[in-house]
Amino acid sequence: MTKCMPGLLLLLVGAVALLASEPQTREGILRQFDPERGALSLITATGSISARLDPKATVTDKDGKTLADGLRSPLLHGAKVEIDASVSEGNFIVQSIRYLAAAPANPRMPPGRSYALPPLNSIGLKPLTDLSADDRYHDRDGGLYGGGMNEPSKPHADAAMQESARIVPRAADGQPSAEGKIVLISISMSNATQLFTTFKQKADADPQKSSSLMIVDCAQNREAMEQWAPPNARPWKEAERRLAAAGVSARQVQAAWIKLANVLPTGDFNLHTRKLRDDTLAVLQNVKAKFPNVRIVYLSSRTYAGYSNGILNPEPYAYESAFAVRDLITDQIAGKPELAYRGEATKVPLLLWGPYLWSDGVTPRKSDGLVWNREDFGADGTHPSDAGRMKGAGVMLGFFKTDPFAQPWFVAADKTRSAPKEEEPQPAPRLKPINEMTENDSYQMEVGGLYGAGQNDPPKVLVDAAKRESDQIVPRMGDGAPGTNGKIAVIAMSMSNAEQEFGAFQKLVLADDEVSPNVVVVNTAQGGRAMSAWATPRYRTFEIAEERLKQAGVTPRQVQVAWIKIPIELVQGRPVGSKDPQDLRENMKKVRADTKSVLNEAKSRYPNLRIAFLGSRTYGGYCSTDLNPEPYAYQSGFAARALILDQLKGDKSLNFDPARGAVMSPLLFWGPYLWADGLTPRSSDALQWERNDFGRDGIHPSARGEQKVAKMLLKFFKTEDSTKRWFLSTHK
Repeated sequence: MTKCMPGLLLLLVGAVALLASEPQTREGILRQFDPERGALSLITATGSISARLDPKATVTDKDGKTLADGLRSPLLHGAKVEIDASVSEGNFIVQSIRYLAAAPANPRMPPGRSYALPPLNSIGLKPLTDLSADDRYHDRDGGLYGGGMNEPSKPHADAAMQESARIVPRAADGQPSAEGKIVLISISMSNATQLFTTFKQKADADPQKSSSLMIVDCAQNREAMEQWAPPNARPWKEAERRLAAAGVSARQVQAAWIKLANVLPTGDFNLHTRKLRDDTLAVLQNVKAKFPNVRIVYLSSRTYAGYSNGILNPEPYAYESAFAVRDLITDQIAGKPELAYRGEATKVPLLLWGPYLWSDGVTPRKSDGLVWNREDFGADGTHPSDAGRMKGAGVMLGFFKTDPFAQPWFVAADKTRSAPKEEEPQPAPRLKPINEMTENDSYQMEVGGLYGAGQNDPPKVLVDAAKRESDQIVPRMGDGAPGTNGKIAVIAMSMSNAEQEFGAFQKLVLADDEVSPNVVVVNTAQGGRAMSAWATPRYRTFEIAEERLKQAGVTPRQVQVAWIKIPIELVQGRPVGSKDPQDLRENMKKVRADTKSVLNEAKSRYPNLRIAFLGSRTYGGYCSTDLNPEPYAYQSGFAARALILDQLKGDKSLNFDPARGAVMSPLLFWGPYLWADGLTPRSSDALQWERNDFGRDGIHPSARGEQKVAKMLLKFFKTEDSTKRWFLSTHK
């Protein structure tokens, strides 16, 4: 038996509590290990646990044999382990640790350094922006502002707009002046100063930045929230020096960005987030006292820290710092007196979320596809590399140029069209929806009509084929055999927008009594995974889809219908594989090839998949990034149409008819056509896309936008001849 030092703390950081006194078993990744400090952390699938290590605890290998060197064994660093723990007098006590699997190699750290940690491409946690009101982490729900909401409530938004209106150019004495300055500062530690200096460089070079705005980096190396908390602390003196060097005064400072972090955090979720919250509260009160004209403070949590190879601030501390931000903001909204932002009892400025910077490593987050790769960080895996600084600074610049409370003072008055107003779109492409184009209309030599030649109704040969395939869609048992108690699984294959929209559709189906009880909608669309990712095995999109099918109690042989939203994919604003960014036919080549590969793989994995309904993107004219603006959203409709026409012309890689040879694909059919020219209503159904149908980036749907697409999908499946026979329980 290997004995360990009495009192050694196992800081298993995170969110699940052991509620019973009987020993319970948990598995996770062992992180943050320094035997001299007694500091360790364990990340589990649902959070983590804080516990003490029993002096008599055993440490064994995966076969149950005593592990040489006990907790000091290098095998444990970053390893997957299993612990047994119980509760005694409110403390979680670990009786045993069992090594399960080795850590990946970390060539960046020298051998023998006891707290070296291997890089993790993902820790399996959802970004706060992706957590819903029903999700839980440490008994906390999702959303930046709680309740699954990523935007402030209307009363707080109204208050923020009032404070924003008071941010005007001011002279050195703080009085409004047309020749004065608006100063935006940063406050925090090394990561923040590295990010903010790059942000300042990008912003100062941006012609849309207001000439009245002065950006001054006051964040400093090694000065985290705990160091800024005392009002007479050294970093405040350095901040004053930097303002003076920039030729501005404390009374011209009117907005601040603070990135929350503490050095070497320890303790469980509640302990360390509470400390971070309280330290930051002291900082905020100092901000208001030292800079009386500060109206808004934007708060951000840390970026991803799964690549960290030390104990400075690893995961899940970086992830959990977001809850300290949210606690401060929600406490202010709730009226806590120490966070009062107006009236005689004012203590702090008004608080808002700044850019939310965390994503789960290489797993794209739903809202904007943000990922953090290993090369975005330096040797320690914590501080950003040049690439990481540029990425983070780009996120920040996009935020301040489009945030409704920052944009009025950040962007020059004559440049505000860069952030579209809610009541009007960006300069409209002035393009006709494909279903309104006739055979005499054309876009880059492509005539109108969903099925070409100005026709929006499918040709008879396709109608007949759709009827034959639809007749094959029947309830099936797990082995694929027909059965009255079987299921008809409907899935989605596409990226973040589709995942959001199909998730909303799934909820509508569950609540609709007219839908057949045999129909099971499974949301297998995945954030950041457009057609090229689905066609690339290393992204494991089909494996992830099958995991979701399993969770829904569905087998691959019960999958019979798919919805695929086709995008024109961009990298740094340029269509992938295209020599001419504007050329429609060039832009369609890769997505057509990728989608054909996806359809081939889908038919192989889901042998009873009969019909795939294709859709285009929604309007992209409000897009404030280079993720998928116009005209590429519009062009996606032609890419979807091209695939359907390829199949009708007999493309062997898309053959669905066994009479013509090997079946390689499901039948392709138009689903609901989603594109409309912004606020210009479509003549067919008056569809239009307003600014508030989209989130902050102008490309991903807001809750309202999700509902709009979900209702179109539901109406389509309930009324289309090739679907209503099996989709509705009452259809004869």
